[in-house]
Amino acid sequence: MDINEHVKKLCQMAKDANQTELYGELLELREALMEQVKSDNIALTFKEGAWYADGDETPFCPHCYEVHKLTVHLKCLYQLEKGLYDSDPAGTGWQWQCSNCKNEIRLPHGQ
Repeated sequence: MDINEHVKKLCQMAKDANQTELYGELLELREALMEQVKSDNIALTFKEGAWYADGDETPFCPHCYEVHKLTVHLKCLYQLEKGLYDSDPAGTGWQWQCSNCKNEIRLPHGQ
Protein backbone atom coordinates (compact mmCIF):
# COMPACT_ATOMS: atom_id res chain seq x y z
CA MET A 1 0.00 0.00 0.00
CA ASP A 2 1.47 3.39 -1.01
CA ILE A 3 1.39 6.52 1.15
CA ASN A 4 -1.67 7.91 -0.68
CA GLU A 5 -3.61 4.73 0.12
CA HIS A 6 -2.57 4.96 3.79
CA VAL A 7 -3.78 8.55 4.05
CA LYS A 8 -6.99 7.64 2.21
CA LYS A 9 -7.59 4.81 4.72
CA LEU A 10 -6.93 7.18 7.65
CA CYS A 11 -9.37 9.71 6.16
CA GLN A 12 -12.07 7.06 5.99
CA MET A 13 -11.36 5.95 9.57
CA ALA A 14 -11.60 9.56 10.82
CA LYS A 15 -14.82 10.08 8.86
CA ASP A 16 -16.35 6.87 10.23
CA ALA A 17 -15.41 7.91 13.79
CA ASN A 18 -17.03 11.33 13.21
CA GLN A 19 -13.69 13.08 13.82
CA THR A 20 -14.36 16.00 11.51
CA GLU A 21 -11.35 18.10 12.50
CA LEU A 22 -8.97 15.17 12.05
CA TYR A 23 -10.69 14.27 8.78
CA GLY A 24 -10.17 17.82 7.48
CA GLU A 25 -6.49 17.80 8.44
CA LEU A 26 -5.96 14.44 6.75
CA LEU A 27 -7.63 15.70 3.58
CA GLU A 28 -5.23 18.66 3.55
CA LEU A 29 -2.31 16.28 4.06
CA ARG A 30 -3.51 14.14 1.18
CA GLU A 31 -3.82 17.21 -1.07
CA ALA A 32 -0.29 18.32 -0.12
CA LEU A 33 1.04 14.86 -0.92
CA MET A 34 -0.68 14.87 -4.30
CA GLU A 35 0.76 18.33 -5.04
CA GLN A 36 4.22 17.02 -4.13
CA VAL A 37 3.85 14.20 -6.64
CA LYS A 38 2.77 16.71 -9.29
CA SER A 39 5.70 19.02 -8.48
CA ASP A 40 8.13 16.29 -9.40
CA ASN A 41 6.72 16.24 -12.93
CA ILE A 42 6.28 19.90 -13.90
CA ALA A 43 8.60 22.71 -14.91
CA LEU A 44 7.94 26.08 -13.28
CA THR A 45 8.91 29.58 -14.37
CA PHE A 46 9.34 32.50 -11.96
CA LYS A 47 7.68 35.74 -13.06
CA GLU A 48 6.07 38.74 -11.37
CA GLY A 49 6.90 37.41 -7.88
CA ALA A 50 5.51 33.86 -8.11
CA TRP A 51 6.03 30.50 -9.81
CA TYR A 52 3.90 29.42 -12.78
CA ALA A 53 3.54 26.20 -14.75
CA ASP A 54 3.19 26.42 -18.54
CA GLY A 55 -0.47 26.85 -19.45
CA ASP A 56 -1.53 27.48 -15.83
CA GLU A 57 -2.52 31.05 -14.96
CA THR A 58 -2.83 30.38 -11.23
CA PRO A 59 0.46 31.05 -9.44
CA PHE A 60 2.16 28.69 -7.01
CA CYS A 61 3.34 29.81 -3.57
CA PRO A 62 6.93 31.03 -3.85
CA HIS A 63 7.69 30.21 -0.20
CA CYS A 64 6.40 26.64 -0.34
CA TYR A 65 8.16 25.96 -3.63
CA GLU A 66 11.49 27.54 -2.77
CA VAL A 67 11.74 26.20 0.79
CA HIS A 68 9.92 22.85 0.61
CA LYS A 69 9.65 22.15 -3.15
CA LEU A 70 5.85 21.98 -2.78
CA THR A 71 3.65 23.22 -5.61
CA VAL A 72 0.71 24.78 -3.80
CA HIS A 73 -1.59 27.03 -5.81
CA LEU A 74 -2.27 30.42 -4.31
CA LYS A 75 -5.88 31.49 -3.76
CA CYS A 76 -6.92 34.92 -4.95
CA LEU A 77 -8.46 36.81 -2.02
CA TYR A 78 -9.40 40.22 -3.41
CA GLN A 79 -8.38 43.13 -5.59
CA LEU A 80 -6.54 45.87 -3.74
CA GLU A 81 -8.44 49.11 -3.30
CA LYS A 82 -7.17 52.29 -4.86
CA GLY A 83 -4.82 54.10 -2.49
CA LEU A 84 -4.76 51.24 0.03
CA TYR A 85 -0.97 51.18 0.02
CA ASP A 86 1.34 54.16 -0.49
CA SER A 87 3.49 52.00 -2.76
CA ASP A 88 0.48 51.24 -4.97
CA PRO A 89 -1.63 54.44 -5.22
CA ALA A 90 -3.34 53.31 -8.42
CA GLY A 91 -4.77 50.27 -6.65
CA THR A 92 -3.44 47.86 -9.21
CA GLY A 93 -2.83 44.42 -7.84
CA TRP A 94 -4.46 41.49 -6.17
CA GLN A 95 -3.92 39.84 -2.80
CA TRP A 96 -3.25 36.08 -2.86
CA GLN A 97 -2.85 33.57 -0.01
CA CYS A 98 -1.30 30.13 0.26
CA SER A 99 -3.56 27.51 1.84
CA ASN A 100 -0.50 25.62 3.09
CA CYS A 101 1.80 28.18 4.74
CA LYS A 102 -0.85 30.97 5.01
CA ASN A 103 1.59 33.55 3.57
CA GLU A 104 0.00 36.35 1.58
CA ILE A 105 1.47 37.91 -1.54
CA ARG A 106 0.47 40.83 -3.73
CA LEU A 107 0.65 40.20 -7.47
CA PRO A 108 -0.19 42.48 -10.41
CA HIS A 109 -3.03 40.28 -11.66
CA GLY A 110 -5.97 38.37 -10.22
CA GLN A 111 -8.27 35.56 -11.14
